[in-house]
Amino acid sequence: MQAKLPKFLKPTSNGSFVRLGKDNDGGYIIDKNAMQNADCLVSLGISNDWSFEKDFFQATKRPVIAFDGSVSFFVFAKKVAATLLRVDKPYLVFQWIYLCFDYLYFFTGRKNHIKKFIGPKEFTDHLCLSDAIENHAPAHAQKILLKVDIEGGEYRILEKILLLQDRICYLAIEFHDCDLHTGKIKNFIEQFSLSVCHVHCNNWGEITASGMPQILELCFNIQINNMPPRVQLPMELDQPNNPKSPDISIQFRDE
Repeated sequence: MQAKLPKFLKPTSNGSFVRLGKDNDGGYIIDKNAMQNADCLVSLGISNDWSFEKDFFQATKRPVIAFDGSVSFFVFAKKVAATLLRVDKPYLVFQWIYLCFDYLYFFTGRKNHIKKFIGPKEFTDHLCLSDAIENHAPAHAQKILLKVDIEGGEYRILEKILLLQDRICYLAIEFHDCDLHTGKIKNFIEQFSLSVCHVHCNNWGEITASGMPQILELCFNIQINNMPPRVQLPMELDQPNNPKSPDISIQFRDE
């Protein structure tokens, strides 16, 4: 499959890239310098996979603050109880037991999971992004590596990200239903102080007739003048989100 992306999505920056997170779905491309210079990681959306957060902490030993109101130890414990009845798939029990203990082991000390969603604060169980960072990120944190994977909720917080952009040193964000929100993505890119440095199509989504993928992973970095952007995508560090399907190649339109 091939995606045909508008010109405004074409990378204009670059980086010394590494991959954080597990293989396939859950990993993101990060600039090594931005990672090492970050005061902390603020991660929006973890579900049952915190491999990205693990890799960041292992590499930097800097604080990790994760937000997700959909998961907790008790949620995972309920999954264990439910799978005890699955005599057809006994391995599921051990998978959820492992997650329970891995969750308790990882989210301690300088690695915090806040059981709240990020979005409009008038919604129950939601925190607005600025309040979340003000109340939970380290007071000294002026260089934040921000990861956003909140299943369509990203459009509700784009303005908040722009308000905090002076404190963000790198952004990895997944955009959903891109064919319906192309204008919002373009406006955000035009207003954001960091530049697009990497683009990856999530192959769990479809490609529309116009060539626009439903799901895009975008990364933003400072402008690096001595490194030309990489526009031959996917790159060697990329992996298909769905391992049973090939990765999606990218072509950029001229207009």
